This record gives sequence, structure tokens and C-alpha cells, in this order.
Amino acid sequence: MKIDIWAEAAKEAASRAAGGRGSTALPPQIEEAVAEASRMLEYRGSCPLCGRRLDTRRGYYLHLTRVHLEEISSLIRSLSRGLAEGRREGLI
Repeated sequence: MKIDIWAEAAKEAASRAAGGRGSTALPPQIEEAVAEASRMLEYRGSCPLCGRRLDTRRGYYLHLTRVHLEEISSLIRSLSRGLAEGRREGLI
């Protein structure tokens, strides 16, 4: 359950980073997952999750936080678990 609390903070941080609004201090594993998620969600004029065209970074940030919070949360959980497993196996 601990990861769920961090996932809530991490999805907000990923949305902020993807929308060009900066990040927050998180544990290294979550920070890496947020960084990877924000690279995947980087603003390029349209949403990579649904394809909707968005003209501004602010609009993109609002779209991510209002429409895709659960998807972002799931993405970060998946990435952080993968990073944790990689560390346990000595891959990272």
C-alpha cells in the first residue's frame, strides 16, 4: 500500500513535469519512474494517451490531470515496480 501513496504524489509530479511545471522531491525509485513517465508524456502538441490536439502546455497539463490521472498512476506504478525488480536483480 505504501507505493499507492507515492503513486498519488508521483502522478501529479509526472503531469507537472510533462506540462513543463517542474517536479517534486520523491524517493529515488519513484523519481526515476516519474522522469520516465514524463519523457513518455512530454508535450508534443497532442496527447500520446488519447490523441487529442492541445495547443498549449497549460492545456495539456490540465487535460492530463483531469482526464488521464488513473492511466498516469498505473504507468508510474508499473515503471516503479520494474525499477525495483531491476535493482533487486542487479540490473540497475
